[in-house]
Amino acid sequence: DKGHAREYFRNHPAFTARYVLGNILPNLRKVGTRGFIYLYGPEPPAIGCDTGDCEQKWIHISNRYLKLCVEADPKLEYVHLFGEANARWFRRNAGSKDYYTFFNKWAAETHKRYPKLKLGGPVTWGPPLRTANWDGWCKNLLDHSHAHLDFLDWHAYNVPSAKLESDMHTVTGYARVRFNKWIRNALTETNFHVGSQENWHDRAIHFRRRAIPMIRQSFAFLRNPDKAFSRQFHDYSAGAGGYHARFRGDEKLPVTPMMELFKIFKPLRGRRVLTQNPYPGIELEAAVSGRTLCVALANPGKTTRKVPLTLTGLPSGQIRTSSAQLFTASGLKPLAIPADGIFAMPSESLVVAVFEAGQPLEPVRTVRRWEYFG
Repeated sequence: DKGHAREYFRNHPAFTARYVLGNILPNLRKVGTRGFIYLYGPEPPAIGCDTGDCEQKWIHISNRYLKLCVEADPKLEYVHLFGEANARWFRRNAGSKDYYTFFNKWAAETHKRYPKLKLGGPVTWGPPLRTANWDGWCKNLLDHSHAHLDFLDWHAYNVPSAKLESDMHTVTGYARVRFNKWIRNALTETNFHVGSQENWHDRAIHFRRRAIPMIRQSFAFLRNPDKAFSRQFHDYSAGAGGYHARFRGDEKLPVTPMMELFKIFKPLRGRRVLTQNPYPGIELEAAVSGRTLCVALANPGKTTRKVPLTLTGLPSGQIRTSSAQLFTASGLKPLAIPADGIFAMPSESLVVAVFEAGQPLEPVRTVRRWEYFG
């Protein structure tokens, strides 16, 4: 109440954090990135203090903390509760029931104070249908907390994109059929192991073992905007033990393939555009923002493919300028858009083409029905 917490929040990094949260939240918003708050321990909250009602203390302190976050970023939307409780709480004789019971208490109070915040859990180690994650944690939370739950949150490492896509459909479909509520997914930690520090510094290995799976994963999430809203790559500058998870380059490899992947994908934002892709093994997504139409084509396979690209529904002469980039194991380079529209795509490659129109593009809203049986 005296402002000490606010001063600390704006001027000092939190415990174990590398960033001053009161500063990074508004700066993320300025560059178009949505902040996402992770609330952690002490946990399990029922035994997280010495005296009194530990759960109520936890709820009170977390809500005061969220007040600081919302003051720093008034547009803040997403908060999730704890991290990978399914991998730790058993050591304290606590489990899924303890989690969803506390989640309901915490979410009811938090929604009352901050009705615009969207709250998620259970932040499992592993995707929602991995072994005991479904019956033991994710289905339990959906069954017992759907009235308070805004999204299902989980982690996934080294998991094929087809598996993640199937799980996302299962989660959203289950909530829709059982509770008439549309619940989307957030993948708040993900990565693919490169094997060793030596492999991390080898561009070709780094590209093949991490960038290619992440391209597949990116398209799996892009084509499911009604099932997923966030995918967060771990980690920006930490190695994560022996996992070699680092995104940012170092002196030996200043620019990593993942840095280039995020850079080439940057124009792909705005309203999604309906695509038709009859080519097995080829990935295709598009988006419109203002005067810009962006199209992403990927050939993650082992052979060169020829892929024709046709833009339909645009008035004649609407496109004024166009450009494209090609991403391969060698890096990023400009690509001339073929006059006939047929892209000769090398194996394991990604092309992002940007078309600028003479006036703002206004896509017509449509609905595409797609049932996935994974």
